Amino acid sequence: MNGFKNRFREEGLLLGVGVLLGTGLGILFGVMVGNMLLGIVAGIAFGVALDYVYENMHDREL
Repeated sequence: MNGFKNRFREEGLLLGVGVLLGTGLGILFGVMVGNMLLGIVAGIAFGVALDYVYENMHDREL
């Protein structure tokens, strides 16, 4: 159970960092394009995709 908690905390933190990083990039992109909402949505999608890719790489190593 303790290992599960640590894994969940690590995963949640990584997802949070990915989404924040993606949202930041998305806002920058949105400002350049002129559509802030589109940039934020793209940023969140990028963060989730980054987490998914990391998850698959992590599973392959095990």
